[in-house]
Amino acid sequence: MRHLAKEDVVVEGYLYDSQTGDKLTNATVYNKEQKVSTITDEYGYFKFRSSYRCR
Repeated sequence: MRHLAKEDVVVEGYLYDSQTGDKLTNATVYNKEQKVSTITDEYGYFKFRSSYRCR
């Protein structure tokens, strides 16, 4: 049996409306696999820490 290493990563960025280019504030960004979420700030910025298994 081979064990997979677990690595933490930081996911961050900005959310914008694709048609208007307006920043999306108070939008939820969600990672389904890790069940981690965060909300964008007044600039559309979000950041959260997640992990995944390296192969």
